[in-house]
Amino acid sequence: MHTLRGLAHRGRTIVTTIHQPRSNIFTLFDRLLLLSKGRVMYFGPATDAVAYFSGLNYRCPSNFNPADFFIDLISVDNRSEKKSKTSNARIDLLEDAFLKHEENLKSTLDDKLSETYEDEPIEKQRKYASSWTQELYYVMKRQFKQVLRAKEINVAAVSTNTVSSAYGQVAPGNFQVAES
Repeated sequence: MHTLRGLAHRGRTIVTTIHQPRSNIFTLFDRLLLLSKGRVMYFGPATDAVAYFSGLNYRCPSNFNPADFFIDLISVDNRSEKKSKTSNARIDLLEDAFLKHEENLKSTLDDKLSETYEDEPIEKQRKYASSWTQELYYVMKRQFKQVLRAKEINVAAVSTNTVSSAYGQVAPGNFQVAES
């Protein structure tokens, strides 16, 4: 985890799925995405998640692993019909709360951005971090390395072409469709 965190701080994007991490591993997370039944329950700084759920009256007990708390909170309890209905209702409430939270964040951010850039001219910005020529160069470089590494395939292709050419089956510029 320390290696992944180091890569992330050097500009790499790291996406990982970890089921029930220990509390010391959980503290290494920068951002946290919690999903339940494919729906977003929380997305934001990992350090703010406990406070976010506390604000919704779901308090993580002291000396309790937040990851375990979140899993218990956003999981469906199928041990009985009543518990299943209760947990599904809680998940619906948490989804609605996050959608409202997200809308508030967007409107606040939009207000701040409009105040900040109100009088400044909008300059042409690059849509992508690198140009298409740089991307093409690296894709071709990677492909060339893969071709060089596939020695067995290259030997088979050369052998097939040599044998076919020797028997007159395939010759450059001599492609004909055989009639049956």
